[in-house]
Amino acid sequence: AVLEDADAIEIVEITGATRFTDLAGGAFDVLISLTTHTAERDIYQSDAKTGFSFVASPYFFDGLHFAGIPPFVGCADTLDYTSTECVDLKICVGEFTTWYIIIQSLFPDSVIVTVPNIEDEPRFLEGGVCNVIAGESVHLMLETVRSLGFTGPSYEIGTTIYSKDPL
Repeated sequence: AVLEDADAIEIVEITGATRFTDLAGGAFDVLISLTTHTAERDIYQSDAKTGFSFVASPYFFDGLHFAGIPPFVGCADTLDYTSTECVDLKICVGEFTTWYIIIQSLFPDSVIVTVPNIEDEPRFLEGGVCNVIAGESVHLMLETVRSLGFTGPSYEIGTTIYSKDPL
């Protein structure tokens, strides 16, 4: 719409694991959606062996939320993984995300299930590998998780936000 030509852009699908090396290598020009800028990425992103200049001020913020099967979302929201109700808590999170780093600081490894891409989280939730998924609001909306393979009857989004990330 901005360019007044629907063919003026090309959407390139990438993975969380290669997004920065692909950007540095010129596979695409702009990285959008679910990528936050951090001081580390601004100065030197180790996978891409370069820094990325995030010069524009961010206008949108979101953060790490939990969503999934009740009552486990409540367990994650309250950081409870030891009570009788919460002892089976399993949280799926993309392994190359800032959310993974945050979750590592909140929960023991026995609770964390890493997935290759954040788009895989709803399928892991559907398959019972985890009972909670982690992400930002747009990633956890019911419409999004349904489109990515979750068909379960019970789903809720937690109320606690564990980070504040510029989008």
